Amino acid sequence: MKRYRNRNRIINQKPSSTIKQDMPLPPPPANNQTGESMVGGIMSSVIQGVALGTGSQIASRGIDAIMGHRKIEVTESASTNNKCIKENAEYIECIKNGDSSQCKDFFDLLSKCNNI
Repeated sequence: MKRYRNRNRIINQKPSSTIKQDMPLPPPPANNQTGESMVGGIMSSVIQGVALGTGSQIASRGIDAIMGHRKIEVTESASTNNKCIKENAEYIECIKNGDSSQCKDFFDLLSKCNNI
């Protein structure tokens, strides 16, 4: 029974339809899936990776459009360019003119110079 309050008096009203409690539940849905094959699983992973990479790239381009392009510059310092030039030239000259076994001393000098 439902009770409705209408201003100052309470009205008792019976529900218009009765609920059947002895009705059986419907059967669960049949599971017709046999599982995913190995190739299907790999392809699913590949497609998911492509989608993730594409989404990341689109987001990166969007940020670049808002913030401006990023500039990445690679420069070599002068100390690394001029380092061991003399030892390297002597080793190359020795290789060109003689037997590589005779150039072991030049190679050792070049190795020591590069490690410093």
